[in-house]
Amino acid sequence: WHSLVGRPSDATVSVVDPATYGISGVLAVGSDAVDGAIDGTARRAYVANAGDASISVIDLDALTVVSTVPLTGGPSAVAVDELAQVGYVLALNTVRVVDTGTGEVVRTIELGEGPSGMTLQPASGSVFVIGADSSGQGWAAELTAG
Repeated sequence: WHSLVGRPSDATVSVVDPATYGISGVLAVGSDAVDGAIDGTARRAYVANAGDASISVIDLDALTVVSTVPLTGGPSAVAVDELAQVGYVLALNTVRVVDTGTGEVVRTIELGEGPSGMTLQPASGSVFVIGADSSGQGWAAELTAG
């Protein structure tokens, strides 16, 4: 396993090796790298680039960016379901489901106003999104596979 540390100010991420606590590499990604997720099975990392509305895909063995997935709207969070082989990307008022094998957006799920956070529950494959509308009323949604 590796960890990612986004450096939005210079459009890079540092890849940290938890065994040594050392930086394995510093990779150029899209602008304003705000979040990342790791697929340990496929040995890939996914970085949400809010500034240029994309996801950078990193090969963790080669420590290189192998592709960039363009999106409409800047992403603010990303999660990866290793079993389903999909990534979930929170962007604007939607969650985009990305096939991690092809890098294509296969589904767009419309959400309520003002989503602000997302997490994946690996055991169930459910994605939880929270947010608040313009009046401050909070909301939560559970998105399940399928």
